[in-house]
Amino acid sequence: MKEKRSLIQLFWLTLLFFFVVNSFLSFRMIQLGKEYKMEMSEYTDILSFKERLLNGKEWLLGSWEANARLEKAQSHIDNALFALEMQNWYSSAFIISALLFLFIGYLAFIKDAKAPRIRAFTLISVAALCLLNGIFMPMLEIGAYNLDLQIPIVFEDPFFHNKLDMSKEFSGHMYYYYQNKSVVDLIGMLFAQKNFVVGVAILSFSILLPVLKLSLSLLMLANRNIRHNTGIKWFVSKIGKWSMADVFVAAAFLSYLSFNNMNSGIETEAHSLPGLYYFLAYCILSIASSLFIEKAIHLEEAAYRIEE
Repeated sequence: MKEKRSLIQLFWLTLLFFFVVNSFLSFRMIQLGKEYKMEMSEYTDILSFKERLLNGKEWLLGSWEANARLEKAQSHIDNALFALEMQNWYSSAFIISALLFLFIGYLAFIKDAKAPRIRAFTLISVAALCLLNGIFMPMLEIGAYNLDLQIPIVFEDPFFHNKLDMSKEFSGHMYYYYQNKSVVDLIGMLFAQKNFVVGVAILSFSILLPVLKLSLSLLMLANRNIRHNTGIKWFVSKIGKWSMADVFVAAAFLSYLSFNNMNSGIETEAHSLPGLYYFLAYCILSIASSLFIEKAIHLEEAAYRIEE
């Protein structure tokens, strides 16, 4: 009995340690995601068509202005790539610690009657942090640009038919559009644009329902009466499926935007970012935790019938 109690205490200490360490890792990943977004926005602003094509400096000063602009833009893209590299490093540490924690939670109580509840606790703990990362870290990155844009400008003398070639080439990238959005950014943008129907739908599927499900799942694990409440059991089992709706929408949106050269002469690019994968991980872990909660309930009901 003492060994079991010590094992449970050790598990709660491990859970606390996991939360402290991985909360820090999540905070740094979210912060680095914001740095990446800021640097990429600066990079695309410097190389935007308004700055390169419309303001006249590059037309008048030629390669001198172009090289200065490209050099300034390069510093921002270097900073962005460094932030992304550091984010990947923290993400690797998060994934390794999460897998280790899930492994410990699975093995520590493998022969115990409370094993399904403990495993559900571990899954919900990791799922909660994955949800946090999923809604605050960038999910999609979309851009439209020209590479080495050439503008042909040729004048012809009407008398002698001599041609004067004043064509202009804008070397490197010229951006027409760039967006980097997390779920929270997307919801804020939709509400700012008064697109309330889609904004409320994404807010509900991506934040409200997942938080509600995690909260009810923890209450079910902590309280036996809630755990055996038929209405709550049904509700928790159903709402988990709806959280996949937002992942489907994001995946369809990404697929639609990932085609290159949708417009003549303009290249488009779309990349999935870590937020999408963390939100997907939350969905999978949340569904898995529901299975262990159901198993824990069945075991308790079976033990109760045996006692009767």
